[in-house]
Formats: sequence, C-alpha cells, structure tokens
Amino acid sequence: MTNNWDQHMASAEEAYHGGEPIKAQRHWILAVKEAEDVEDLRRASMSLDRLAEALRLSGNFQDAEGVLRMALEVKEGLYGQQHSEVIGSLNNLVDALHAQSKYDDALSFVDRLVDAYQITFGEAHPGVATIVINMATLYDDIKHPAAETFYKQAIAIKTKAHGYRNDEVVALAQKYAAFLSAVGREEEANLMMQTFSESVSGVWKTVAAKMTDRMDTKLSETTQKRLGERKSFSDKRRERP
Repeated sequence: MTNNWDQHMASAEEAYHGGEPIKAQRHWILAVKEAEDVEDLRRASMSLDRLAEALRLSGNFQDAEGVLRMALEVKEGLYGQQHSEVIGSLNNLVDALHAQSKYDDALSFVDRLVDAYQITFGEAHPGVATIVINMATLYDDIKHPAAETFYKQAIAIKTKAHGYRNDEVVALAQKYAAFLSAVGREEEANLMMQTFSESVSGVWKTVAAKMTDRMDTKLSETTQKRLGERKSFSDKRRERP
C-alpha cells in the first residue's frame, strides 16, 4: 500500500509539472484513498495538502475549500487542534474562503487560527498581531463590521506589547477611526482622533487598558470553550461502532 501511495504521489507531480493538472489531481485523489485504506493520516494529509495547493494555484478556490476542510479535520485528528500543520491548513482555508468572497464563513476559522497561533507559539508571538492586523485591513477594505473587532484586537495586542504611545498603536487607532468615519459613525471617529491628539494624557491609557483587559478575557474564554467542547477527528473515529 505504501508503495502504491508513493507511486501515485510521484505520478501526480510528474503530471502536474508536465502541464496535465487534471491527471495530477486524479493521482493525488488516489493517493488519499491509498492512505485512508491503511488509516495513515499523515500520508493522507500530505496528499490532501498537495491537491489543495494545486487547486488554489489554478484559481479553483471552491474545490480547494472542500479539500482544505478535509485536510483540517485529518490534521486535527493527527496532531490536535494546536499545531503548526493545523495552523497552515486554517490559514490556507481562510485564504480560499476570502478568494470566494465568503467573508462571513471565514470568520470562525480566523478565530480558530488566532487561538491556535496563540496556544502553539504564545500570545506575544508577532505572528498573532500580524494575523489580526491583516484581517482588520481586509475587512476594512470591504467595510465589513468585523473590521472593528479586529482593530480592537490589534490595538489591544500592540498596546500590551509596546505601550499606548507606540507609533504602531497610534497608526492602528487612526485606521480604526477612519473605518468608523467611513461607516457613518463620525462622532465615534472624531472622539478616537481627539483621544490620540491628546495621547500624552491619561485618557487613552485608560481606554487602551480596558480594551486590553476585554481582549484577554475574550481570548481566554473562547480558547477554553473550544478546547473543552470540540472533539478531535481521532475521538470521533474511536466512537464509531
């Protein structure tokens, strides 16, 4: 079985690089089946990853989404919910959903991505802030309400790391204020800008501290809930009759 898996993977790569993507996809699918037949989750995830990558690169995000969802389930069963492999699949799935303008559908996976990143690499890891800031920018571009949540998260994270007078914190707050203005919340936007024009005072320090506290509580509760309620793929397999 292992030899068959190797052959299908090699044939898929040969076909793909030879300009035969459909043939390559068939071999990757057969490789997944070979791995599933012997319950080799690691090889199954490798096959699914390669197939999803090829689909994404070809612009077929709809099919890539389905494959990435399967890969995510397999990896969570294999590695648990907090692992670099799981993070990679979550990131690619979010990208595939955004490419299809499925912004609402992507939000739950963004939350899981941030949680997994924090638990795997630590809350202070710069990657956490990068994800949140990127999401704030993306959802701001389409003036989606979720942008506000991401801006608040980003400001809280950066304030906790660098202090409320940091240039990045100020820049994020200005972008947040611009978003508020763009969605018709002019009074709140003006208050935000006024607060930052007086950032040397204790006003913003108090606001930022409250935002940081709320963010810490939200992340802690969310993480505990998910860790307590979600069953892994391997748990589900053990429950089968």
